[in-house]
Amino acid sequence: MSGAPAAHGERRRRARATAAPLATTALAALLLVLLVLLPAPASAATSTKPKPNDPLTVSPRLGRSPDPAEARRRARSRFPGLGPVPPNKGGGGDVAPASVCGADSLAASDQRAVCNIVTSWFDTETGEWDSYDCTAFIIGPRTLATAGHCVYWKDAAFEGGGGYASSIDVYCDGADVCSGPEGDGNVAASYGTRVLTTRGYARKPNLPGPYDAAVIAVADDLVAYTRAKPIAVSAATGRRRPFAARLAGYPSRNDESPACSVDAYANACYQYASAGTLDPSTARRGASGLYTSGTLDLCRGHSGGPVFDGDTGKAVAIVSGFSNTQCLNLFTPLVSAGSANRATCERARGGGVSLDCLRRALAKRGEELGR
Repeated sequence: MSGAPAAHGERRRRARATAAPLATTALAALLLVLLVLLPAPASAATSTKPKPNDPLTVSPRLGRSPDPAEARRRARSRFPGLGPVPPNKGGGGDVAPASVCGADSLAASDQRAVCNIVTSWFDTETGEWDSYDCTAFIIGPRTLATAGHCVYWKDAAFEGGGGYASSIDVYCDGADVCSGPEGDGNVAASYGTRVLTTRGYARKPNLPGPYDAAVIAVADDLVAYTRAKPIAVSAATGRRRPFAARLAGYPSRNDESPACSVDAYANACYQYASAGTLDPSTARRGASGLYTSGTLDLCRGHSGGPVFDGDTGKAVAIVSGFSNTQCLNLFTPLVSAGSANRATCERARGGGVSLDCLRRALAKRGEELGR
């Protein structure tokens, strides 16, 4: 009799021991069923929704233009201006300049790290693509810098009201981007895959301004293609007086400006440069936060191109627009990452954009969205 309760207790202990793994197995199976039935959480790699309080929103992924040669043939150039400046503000009233500072000093140039880009938007009114010429410059093997207005433009006629371009064709063949490296013509070196402009420009698009800058990720290694080093960027924020400077880009023929109505500028095929002086003062009337120049000549199509410090050879500004005050071209200052807001890549006081900050932000968001 004394052994029976012990045996019975042993059986109960074995039963509990057997039941424990069975219960665990059943619970695991139930959790597995629930995980299968419940919707998966959105992945950061596939979501295109910006994070809360994220001031920088990257473009959707771009594809190759279906017909780059046709895009180049139909391309024209836009060059935003600040509009007429009232006479009491020291401007030229309602009279716009006959040309963008004359363009009389433009000379043929061959900087292979300076590229021509053709950006396209779909026009819902005409049912056709609208394309525009601009200039950009290499700041990394697969990264270009340009003006914000070259890649982000609001227009009621554009699909979705405009915004980021639908495609960006990139030509980096130095002096002549229309002949192609093998003489085959209209062969794009690469194309843009993602774009990022500043919040400051996107808030007030279609106008030149102190935050008119953007960076473009491209599909191919442009340093390998051009065999040119990326253009070094520096800040001229410590300067107080005008200094020697030089710009380069691809002017587009503009019959509204006599000095820019030149056959050689047709289709923005050839690179031209200008030397002059750049005024780093950001207090000029009608141009707050912008560098200015009345001696650096340019035409439409130069937009987005680099402005080099004549002493260091480093890019210190981006061609942005013009003001209707006699002859005054406008340039977005480039600043160091340390002097810019890390969240916006903009320098609040005095204007300016950090390209290094924008480039890192684009790379980060590109990884989050999936390249």
